[in-house]
Amino acid sequence: MELKKCRIGEVDVILNCAGLWPPAKQRREMGLETAPLKPVTRVGENALQKLDALIERMNAMPALAAKEAAARQKTNRIDFIEDDEATIQRKLAELEADRSLSVLEDPGGIKQYDNDLAKQVEIVNEGLDGWERSGMTPTPYYSYRIAVILSKEKEVEREKDFLAAWCRHFSEVGVGQRYADLVKRARKKGAIPKV
Repeated sequence: MELKKCRIGEVDVILNCAGLWPPAKQRREMGLETAPLKPVTRVGENALQKLDALIERMNAMPALAAKEAAARQKTNRIDFIEDDEATIQRKLAELEADRSLSVLEDPGGIKQYDNDLAKQVEIVNEGLDGWERSGMTPTPYYSYRIAVILSKEKEVEREKDFLAAWCRHFSEVGVGQRYADLVKRARKKGAIPKV
């Protein structure tokens, strides 16, 4: 502990102290802590087959224009004033079905799956189910993780194929920075033409 500054007031004493703690490398050398484990990337032949099936699915799906996606979202939006009780219950059930249960209900959270290609593909597939039903764009985080995993594994052509298929559907309708990052990545990798 190092005293940085002190002030004596009329009724109190104010001390500013700095805790002196060695840098992480030195703490590890002294045995005070261990280095964080590097995440293990899990990419097996089964995961690659699932990814290929996902790419085929996206290529076979008709691409929705922004107006079509908005119309589909409007059709599936719940209007608690205009909709009758049966319609509200049906739409609530559909929204519940669109939730990614495989991740949201998992006590370990999404970070444990960051480098698991098969799990990322499963989550994106679930997002596509919701996209087809309600026009709600899937969360781009998992698609981004697929691209990162493929890049780490030097699966250049698969990454390009995946990004091209993904951008075909979501480059125009996805709103937010992660969607923009995916489009930028696709252009950089040559999966879609540069603007």
